[in-house]
Amino acid sequence: MDVMVTILAVVIILIALGTIYLVLQQDENDQGLGSLSGNTDSFYSTNKGRTKDVFLNRLTKILITAFIILNVVVNLMIG
Repeated sequence: MDVMVTILAVVIILIALGTIYLVLQQDENDQGLGSLSGNTDSFYSTNKGRTKDVFLNRLTKILITAFIILNVVVNLMIG
């Protein structure tokens, strides 16, 4: 049981580091002064499903979900 908890703890640490890296790689979504003119049509809005930012956002959500689930599992195994 202790070996499994140790392995899961290492996986949790790796997921946490991966999540930190992904969050730091994401760009800000500010449009700056362009949003004042009402022109919100940009490359990001027209190709929203195919950009690097969307991929990073989805991967971040997946890692955060795995992080939470693994923490609950380890907590149940210990307690």
